[in-house]
Amino acid sequence: MGTLDTKRGLIQNPPNLPGWIDYPLVQNLHDGLGLPVALENDANAAALAEYHFGAGRGTQHMVYLTISTGIGGGLILDGKLYRGKHGNAGELGHLQVRYDGPSCNCGGCGCLEGYASGTNIARRAREAAADHPESLLARLTPSLSDITAQTVLTALEANDPVATALWDETLDMLAAGVASVVHAFDTERVVIGGGITNFGDRLFVPLRDRVARRSMPSLAEGVEICPAAFAENVGILGAAAVALREPLEVSL
Repeated sequence: MGTLDTKRGLIQNPPNLPGWIDYPLVQNLHDGLGLPVALENDANAAALAEYHFGAGRGTQHMVYLTISTGIGGGLILDGKLYRGKHGNAGELGHLQVRYDGPSCNCGGCGCLEGYASGTNIARRAREAAADHPESLLARLTPSLSDITAQTVLTALEANDPVATALWDETLDMLAAGVASVVHAFDTERVVIGGGITNFGDRLFVPLRDRVARRSMPSLAEGVEICPAAFAENVGILGAAAVALREPLEVSL
């Protein structure tokens, strides 16, 4: 989602929601519903859901990555959600994997999200298809503007070389980001959710290998990289996990 002020209940200035500047979501919902309200980053809530009920169960140190429209993250350190000083830790989509990469809405450049989110996989695929009109990737949709990440997967499964090259670069960027997470947090499990998991073994098998090759052996040993347990219900379960985990924070 982007930066929040969870103490004051404000959505501050999320990169993918232009115009939501210091929006008092908690107060507005409380006034409209007459109920206790808590504000939490969607990726943090999903991380709690996976930690309590899903793929993170049994761990004390877990990193959650959600890869869909953008890339979000949640950090479970020593069995607790880590929010950071301002409540905005875990913006893992804005790890910078190329110092000279394209500009990002966050103000940085070369962010992981710019290469490996579903939105940007589709953008890069449209650019590649325009450069290679003879490719299957370019011929799968009526218009290049219709190309999505799912189109890339379809072309990849048919061994299209243009889609294969694009996916190879995506894996390299994602592995650089995940290896940085491993080095930074010495985690025991990296749980990946979002639409990217539709790639299945084409994602997880090479990603595990590339992360292992990019990481210090003492840190990479024993790290599991696995798909999230929940898909469409993760937001609901995440909201429940927030309320169950920290009930004193749900009142204004």
